[in-house]
Amino acid sequence: MENKKITDYIILEFESKELLQFEVLNKIKEGYVLLGGVSMSVDSGELTVFKYFAQAMVKYAEK
Repeated sequence: MENKKITDYIILEFESKELLQFEVLNKIKEGYVLLGGVSMSVDSGELTVFKYFAQAMVKYAEK
């Protein structure tokens, strides 16, 4: 396995999977790659249920 140097690490987080998907595709165009899978969190308040979708991404140094 080749060792690659990570130059940037980000976590994208949105309240809809569609917004997450849109931003992940934009970041891939910028050179980022996925790190792991999508994470989802559900938090319920008194009147509302909040859903959060997150994706970690990294950018590697160019050779």
